[in-house]
Amino acid sequence: YDVIVSEPSNPWVLGVDQLFSREFYELVGSRLDADGMFVQWIQRYATTQEVYDTVVRTLRSEFPHVRAFRGSAHDDLFVASRAPLTDASLAAMDRQLASNPGLPRSLAEIDLVGPDDLRLRELAIPVAEAGPLETLDRPRIHQLSGRAFYRGETLGEPPRRD
Repeated sequence: YDVIVSEPSNPWVLGVDQLFSREFYELVGSRLDADGMFVQWIQRYATTQEVYDTVVRTLRSEFPHVRAFRGSAHDDLFVASRAPLTDASLAAMDRQLASNPGLPRSLAEIDLVGPDDLRLRELAIPVAEAGPLETLDRPRIHQLSGRAFYRGETLGEPPRRD
């Protein structure tokens, strides 16, 4: 595939954490073209920096090129690839998404209508220091997200990429 989009539910929901695991990212990578892109949603509410960093580290373990964008007020979108993500590749992704009639409507719900809108929403991804990856045999995100949900924790505003 050229583009695979994953919009999982909240990671504290049983089983959803598997969609943030190294094994899932390996499976996605095996289905993408060499320069294909993977788009993954992650919420900023009911989460912690530790959860966010774990997702970034795990995503980068399969996809060395990751860029982050603001989706909606409380959600981010990661665009990941094995090939460098240039503005031209993001424009190609936009063309691919536009060819699917349902996706432009979904993206319009978050006021995202083209590559220029996407570039304006780019965020600086914090460097996720060394730490564990999310794996199926050592899951952590489910517990950490459940605790954050119970405590009402929310990440602050991420810095914009300049």
